[in-house]
Amino acid sequence: MALLDSLIRDIDQRFGLGNKSAAFVTEIVRYMFDSDLGGFKGFIDRFEKAGFGDIAASWVAKRKENRTVSGAQLEDALGINLINRLRSQFSLAGSTVRNALGYATPKLVDLLTPDGIIPDQIPADVQSFLGSAAVRLGPMAAAGVLPEAEDSRRIGPLGWLLALLWSALLGYWALTGPKEPVVPDVAAVQPKAWLPARLALSNTDGKIEFSGVVPDEKTRTRILDQLKSVFGAPNISGKIDIDPRVGPAQWLAQLGALLRQFNLPGADLLLEGTDIKVGGWLSELDRSKLLGSLQSLFGPGFSFGFAGDKVTEAVKSASDKTLAALDALKPGYGGVDLVNALNLWVINFATDSAEIPADSRALIARAAKAINAAPGNIAIEIAGHTDTTGDSAANQTLSEARAASVRDALVASGVPAARLTAKGYGSGQPVASNDTAYGRFQNRRIEFKLRD
Repeated sequence: MALLDSLIRDIDQRFGLGNKSAAFVTEIVRYMFDSDLGGFKGFIDRFEKAGFGDIAASWVAKRKENRTVSGAQLEDALGINLINRLRSQFSLAGSTVRNALGYATPKLVDLLTPDGIIPDQIPADVQSFLGSAAVRLGPMAAAGVLPEAEDSRRIGPLGWLLALLWSALLGYWALTGPKEPVVPDVAAVQPKAWLPARLALSNTDGKIEFSGVVPDEKTRTRILDQLKSVFGAPNISGKIDIDPRVGPAQWLAQLGALLRQFNLPGADLLLEGTDIKVGGWLSELDRSKLLGSLQSLFGPGFSFGFAGDKVTEAVKSASDKTLAALDALKPGYGGVDLVNALNLWVINFATDSAEIPADSRALIARAAKAINAAPGNIAIEIAGHTDTTGDSAANQTLSEARAASVRDALVASGVPAARLTAKGYGSGQPVASNDTAYGRFQNRRIEFKLRD
């Protein structure tokens, strides 16, 4: 399919994927039409549910410029499993996968909906492309081994003559050489795995998301059975791919015991080869405890560490969602639409501080513009909340200071002071449990309410 070929070349030039570009695009298209995920319509619907319906609609609509989508927005809409799968399958950095996926998705949806109609099944020309891509970029090609037909074309007459001479020499050696049985060098003929077995787990209030890549069906079945046994089938979701180039899952024997320790809501775990990383929404103490218990379980031969910072990722994702929601407000919007968009915003104040962090200052001006564009009779209360850490009286004072700080910043950006009030509620109105780091993160918040 010429259009897809053009996109493949474009992705190669922009992101340096080389001969992985065609397979990368193929995997995205197959994911878009995955019947287990609702097909192409289900793919578009996931953006709608994540609050990015207008962005996805611009890709489908005719004669409308495609809106861009960030890596954080893709992850919110599609989940982390697809990104992790592409990362493992193509041995790419997570940032490269997000950027390439963010670039390719709008263009692919646009190409697949030329008449502005969402297809029920893979178009015939695209299906043909997928089949040819599989032939061109199968496991042998990905490993750098040419298919037999192509190899034979490159031998030429001289090559065939040399091959015949070599066969004759082998026949002579068989007749005159030593008669002892020759033991093949197994290490020499066994393909060496160049991808590590991988399993990523995320615990959200007891619901387990997983993704990974393993060498065979037996390993995948064993992992799924262990997950179901520990957490129950209704509480797990995800996908594990099979790739014969992947090495053995060296952590498989301890997986059952590991899962029984993975009972902390908000925890993330990554098993990759002999590397084990703990992350997520855990407090520093909980992360250290979990890591210590895993070190005792696995012993020497494995390396241990901490994964990425979920707070930073969540704040960035919330900012992207807020900007998208504010941009999507239609002319004449009311107070409910306005505060719903503003309440997507996460202002992550430093501990015991009421100073608005730098990563939220860019949104102040955009929020002020949206408030000023709303009908003049709309007035807003800015409510500050804390978690239960520390003294309740101190938390009350801190919540008031944080609410006032946001109000002052909006007024400085042009919002009339009479339209805004600030009020602190301390730790008295939690929206989640204060027993977990993720719950405390949710409870430390600024809320926007319509004022009577």
